[in-house]
Amino acid sequence: MNWLAPKLHLRVAQKQILTPGLVQMVSVLALNRLELREMINQEMVENPVLEELSDDPVVTEDYSAEAFLKAETEKVPEIEPPSPFAEFDVASFFNQYLGSGGGNEDRGEREVDERPSFEQFLSSAQGLSEHLTWQLSVTVCNDIVREIADAIIGNLDENGYLSASLEEISQNGKYSLEDVEEALQRHLLDVRREIGRGDARQVVVDHLGEGIAGHLAERIESVVKRAGLEIPQSRMFVMNASSKLKAVNAYASGLGATKRVVVWDTSIQRMTEDEILFVFGHEMGHYVLGHVRNGILFFCGVLLFFLFLAYHILHWMLARWGETWSIRGTYDLASLPALILLLTVFGFLFTPISNAYSRYLEHQADQYGLEVIHGLVPDAPVVAAHAFQVLGEVDLEEPNPSTAVKFWFYNHPPLDERMRFAQTYDPWSEGRAPEFVK
Repeated sequence: MNWLAPKLHLRVAQKQILTPGLVQMVSVLALNRLELREMINQEMVENPVLEELSDDPVVTEDYSAEAFLKAETEKVPEIEPPSPFAEFDVASFFNQYLGSGGGNEDRGEREVDERPSFEQFLSSAQGLSEHLTWQLSVTVCNDIVREIADAIIGNLDENGYLSASLEEISQNGKYSLEDVEEALQRHLLDVRREIGRGDARQVVVDHLGEGIAGHLAERIESVVKRAGLEIPQSRMFVMNASSKLKAVNAYASGLGATKRVVVWDTSIQRMTEDEILFVFGHEMGHYVLGHVRNGILFFCGVLLFFLFLAYHILHWMLARWGETWSIRGTYDLASLPALILLLTVFGFLFTPISNAYSRYLEHQADQYGLEVIHGLVPDAPVVAAHAFQVLGEVDLEEPNPSTAVKFWFYNHPPLDERMRFAQTYDPWSEGRAPEFVK
């Protein structure tokens, strides 16, 4: 019968067989501390070969309240190890090291203080000779005139008196008397000297003080009266502009009782009195002809015109591209960038117009300056041309720019045009009346 037939079945089984050592280790690990102690004592009793190697007595822990209180009361406080900086006074060390003395003598150590003394920071008052020497160093002149000027400065005493006459300086240096006069008049602040008078020092003091006095103040007052103004010498001042810039200027400003004349000290250092008078006449032309007022009115009118154009162009732009730009109308704040863009374009296009108007005003001021000093300054056209040359040197101006550069960038007439106009403008020889100063 088929159900009694033999069959073979394979079965894989895995058994874990522990050695006696492992069994003992497992049993020991399962014991707590008391059970482990009892097991050890039992093994030592059953096996006399075993010995207890530890000399420490068996301590049974007592967790009663009396034992805890006794342990806490008999506890010895822990002693912290001493700090290596406990006996080191850091503050005292640095005070002795950085101090200028005070308890540092016995150590033999001292920091050498190499700071400059207070006297080195004190500035000494500038004398007459030092000022004139500095003025000569920034003046453009030839070597002979510079040597003569040095000789003149060297013959000034502490009170501003010449210790030698101009003839003696000319003979000692083998210079011509004309060169000595030129060096004295054109390169030493127009100081005209006579032996026995202190004019040189007085002129320098007047130029460097708060007010303008002396010969320069009298000449400026004559120019002011010719212009129809009343500004007394007490309202004429020198401004210390050299501490901030190198430009030269002299002008009239103010209204009513605040009218005043201001001359920059840079103008006194770089120009002669005649040239200062022309520069002052030019700037006074702006004041008398109302160029400041006219300029404000002109720019206000141009601004209104541009705002009118911007209004209509902005409406046209929004009607055409407003939906694309997601701008609902001119009342929408999102239209502000479009308005700013229009004003920026208008400002860019207005630049040559603004420069042309400014050049027109500057040309009028040049003409007024020539007319107001006519008869008060000898050889006024030459003086004005030289003043323009000094202005160009100070401002590093290009003397002959191209027409495109002049049209787009210049708000003053080019230097060559101003010098040419100064030397050719002469309505008096032609029998014509001047336009501004009658």
